[in-house]
Order: sequence, then C-alpha cells, then structure tokens
Amino acid sequence: MIGIAEAQANDEVTTRRAYLENYIAPNYNVKFIFSETLKDDSMTKTFIENCIDAGVDAVIDFKSTSGTMAQLCLDNGVVYTINGNYESHPELQTTDYSNFAGCVGANNAQVGSLYAGAEFAPNICSGSQPRQTRRNPCHWSVGIPACLGLTGLSY
Repeated sequence: MIGIAEAQANDEVTTRRAYLENYIAPNYNVKFIFSETLKDDSMTKTFIENCIDAGVDAVIDFKSTSGTMAQLCLDNGVVYTINGNYESHPELQTTDYSNFAGCVGANNAQVGSLYAGAEFAPNICSGSQPRQTRRNPCHWSVGIPACLGLTGLSY
C-alpha cells in the first residue's frame, strides 16, 4: 500500500489518481491511500502518520518534501519519496535517510538533471530499468511498483 500526499486539487492530480487506481493498482496488486489537499506540513505529517497506522509500505509526498517527513517514515519502516527535486531540502541528500528513494516529477529536464554524474547498475530494479547506485537504492523514476519489488513494468 502506498500513501499519496497531495498538495493541490487540479487536472494533473485527477489524471495521476486515475492512472494509479485504474492501471497501476489492478496490474501490480498495489493499493493507494490518497490525501485530501494538504495545506501545510502539519496536515502532511498527520496524513503520513495515518498512512503508517494503516500499514503503508511507501509514501509519495507531493506537499512537504522535508527531512522531517523522511525521518518520520524512516522511524516507521516506510519508503519515502518526494515530488520535484531536493534543492529546497538538501538534508534529503546529506542525511542518511536509508528509506529515501528520490523524487518523481513530470518535468523531464529537471528530473534528468538529477542523474548528472550518477553511476548506474542495470538490471537490478525491474528488468532493464536502471538503478541508481550512488545514493539511493532505487530511484523513483523507474516507478513505484518497481521499487516495491514488482516486475514486468512497461514504460
């Protein structure tokens, strides 16, 4: 089960939710818990705590992207990933959050820049999908199901 912490309510969120519920969930036997629109870090923390109580394996945080949320997930054995990049929260790269799996994003140039200088070990995460070996055990750009050990993904 994966918790999705949303920062807004718009067409992008609606489309993403439909994709996760209608394609990823049935094809990879994974369930999602979606938040309401989260206004601040306090609401995000409460949502993540509720997800932990519900037994999630991972959280995708489209709202707070902070070391505080990464630590909360680490303390509870939950994989944590964020939307966008690490620039506003460098602690995500400088602190040893072994549960931090990187970031997701629709901005291909921005996400691609995160790979600059990274070393990759092919065929580790999901078939032919690359796995980042420099910092995080599995970069989320290869997909949520892949990082949860599901295989057979096609992109």
